[in-house]
Amino acid sequence: MLRLDIRTKIIILLTISTSTFIVNTLWIEVLCVIILSGMQLAFGKKVFSKWLVFAYVILFFAQCTLLPLMPTVVEAALSVIVVQFRSMIPLLMGILMIVRTTKVNELIATMTKMKIPKPATITLAVTLRYFPAIVEEWSHIREAMRLRPIASTQKSIPKKIAVNVECYLVPLFIAASKTADELTAAALTRGIENPTQRTCRGYHQISRIDIFIIILCVIIIFTAGIAKVMSLC
Repeated sequence: MLRLDIRTKIIILLTISTSTFIVNTLWIEVLCVIILSGMQLAFGKKVFSKWLVFAYVILFFAQCTLLPLMPTVVEAALSVIVVQFRSMIPLLMGILMIVRTTKVNELIATMTKMKIPKPATITLAVTLRYFPAIVEEWSHIREAMRLRPIASTQKSIPKKIAVNVECYLVPLFIAASKTADELTAAALTRGIENPTQRTCRGYHQISRIDIFIIILCVIIIFTAGIAKVMSLC
């Protein structure tokens, strides 16, 4: 099973952001999706974002095959939506990979060794733990909605949508607020604000695979930059 340092994962995320939003080259974007899919499979099946890959393939073929067949006005309107959603998918894949494969103690240990300011370390540690907690709350809300089919009692479709939105979002917002308070209290209880020097049991040195992936990221950014300059010329 693949294991990467948190610094390598951050470099991967920066590479994806640069190549998809700043450089905005389609073939580089496709290459990033392929590399991310392979890395996620190397981490394990639970990390692989199959639905995001499926959505990217659908949007890619829709842009290449379906949109050119539509009228010009419709193509211009839909292409903006398709391109924006498609370019967001590689970034979402990178974020999900970091959230699913990074432990909080490893993040804190690495950032402590890097002399990162403590407020930034605390913010990232709480954020990293926050997303899985919200996903867990969402699954609990969905299971509760299955037990009590409230929306099915409504006859009109707009009322069904309104009831579903209310029944899902209101508990989710309340749970999100409580989760944030609980995570903050848990971090304070574990002494995250302790001014003394912390031990770093979760710290790992950069391995050869980390160096290889960092070099690959540099090559991708360099190649994407050259392609962007040549296209402008």
